[in-house]
Amino acid sequence: MSTNNTASNVKSIFDASIKAKQEANDKLNADITAAIEVMASALKNSNKILSCGNGGSRSEERRVGKECRSRWSPYH
Repeated sequence: MSTNNTASNVKSIFDASIKAKQEANDKLNADITAAIEVMASALKNSNKILSCGNGGSRSEERRVGKECRSRWSPYH
């Protein structure tokens, strides 16, 4: 494989990733913002946010839950 071909392939991968993120931002930004506002309101009113998962989604849920607790907890 030539260096030019490899560089072109790498650029194509990055371009596709950038495009996917831009499209996701365009389609999901309002919904994600609304969800964040609902969760923030719940926490400000001393409510809980419950999450769950099974298998791989359970691992993801635990990671996201831990991220939320570490970033937004007043005790950290």
